[in-house]
Amino acid sequence: MMGLDLKLIKKRRIELRLTQQDMVDRLSLRTRANYSRYESGKYTFGADSVPVLHPVLKMPTTKLFTQRLLK
Repeated sequence: MMGLDLKLIKKRRIELRLTQQDMVDRLSLRTRANYSRYESGKYTFGADSVPVLHPVLKMPTTKLFTQRLLK
């Protein structure tokens, strides 16, 4: 099963020196705590987030995904 690579998203955000608040502003979320929950996997990024994530993180969309094992 394919899913967003949350570790890569966090790593790339940090590499680009983007704060969680920067991501909140770009994704039109309400709070930094909400973004933190997405990045940690407690919440799931919606399909509408991917077109926003890839240019912000300066990565092709395909690089944002990874193979996940089903639990």
